[in-house]
Amino acid sequence: MNKDAKETIHRLIAYNLPSAIHPAYLSQILPKPLQNFSNFQCPRLKSKIARYLSHKLKLEPISPKLLQHPYCCFASTPMERWEQLSYWLGALYFLEEIKKTVHHFDQQILQSLLSKPCYDFIIHRGNLYAPIIQLIPVPKCEGELEQRIRTVGKFLLEYLWSHQPKPWLQRFLLKIPPYKTLNFQHNIQEHLQHQLFNICKHLQKEMEGMKPC
Repeated sequence: MNKDAKETIHRLIAYNLPSAIHPAYLSQILPKPLQNFSNFQCPRLKSKIARYLSHKLKLEPISPKLLQHPYCCFASTPMERWEQLSYWLGALYFLEEIKKTVHHFDQQILQSLLSKPCYDFIIHRGNLYAPIIQLIPVPKCEGELEQRIRTVGKFLLEYLWSHQPKPWLQRFLLKIPPYKTLNFQHNIQEHLQHQLFNICKHLQKEMEGMKPC
């Protein structure tokens, strides 16, 4: 077996196993001592538990073809990163309004939601992304700016994942608390979804390079 074939098999095994599952799902299926199985040192035990979860959660397998799908790069992204990314996207959509926010109290609220490094990034480099994001037909929403950022950010994540392959979508949903309702059946324009995909990849790289506040 050549090196590429071995690597493909290892990737298939990894992606067919659930990872970064929200604790609410684990608590329904596994006893508490096993719920942190991803931190276990024994690969065989980790694999056995993860395969059991895959079966119980009825996950469709990741085929070799799906390993070539662009969204494969999102497979290991934790939910905390997705939540942060949704705020970034919402903030970029309202970039001009954020720039006009001059009251110190309002700026503090935004920096609390986005983090200070993110807020600075949005202000100084948001123009690279905002014009594309603002082309996406976002439903009209009302409320304070902070709430609109949350609402639009959630919609843009839904837009990103709408009509994507079921095996990847299943694994994305496992990272989200079960009480949250999301819609992945939006009417999309493929070229805009593709541009949003590229933006999300770039923003995730920016997040990785940022130091926490």
